[in-house]
Formats: sequence, structure tokens, C-alpha cells
Amino acid sequence: MQSKAFAKKLLQRCSHAVSVAISGHKSPDYDCICSSLAMQEILRQNGISADVLLERPLDDSFYEPIKNCNFVCETDVQYEVVI
Repeated sequence: MQSKAFAKKLLQRCSHAVSVAISGHKSPDYDCICSSLAMQEILRQNGISADVLLERPLDDSFYEPIKNCNFVCETDVQYEVVI
């Protein structure tokens, strides 16, 4: 199955990286935010730390638990892997 092979390669590549970032599209909606958080959780469950990058903090229209997740809006980190 192609998707399993891709997932295995992605986890393998991320496991060797010092810094991993997850980025969605500009003006993210719930689908984008939740997909990014799901990817972060998958990586975390595999022992890989990753930042979810946002262009700016989420506005008040987002559900409170999502707004309180640990997003990175400004950073000087140069990531080895960006998803």
C-alpha cells in the first residue's frame, strides 16, 4: 500500500531531524488546524517533537481548546523538515 510506505518514510525522515515543523495554508480554517494538530500528535506518539506553525495567532472565532494549543507564530528556528 503506497500510503503506508509514505507514512513510514515520513516518520523515518522526521525521526532523524533535530527540528520538525508542520504548516498549513494561509488563513487556516478548522480543517487545516485540526489536520496539523493530528499530524503533530502522530509524530509525538512516535517520539518526535514538532511545532505547528501559524502566520499569526488564531482569532476569537476559533474554539477555545484549539486556540490554547501550543502554536508557533514567530520563530528563528531553521527547521530540517517542514510538513
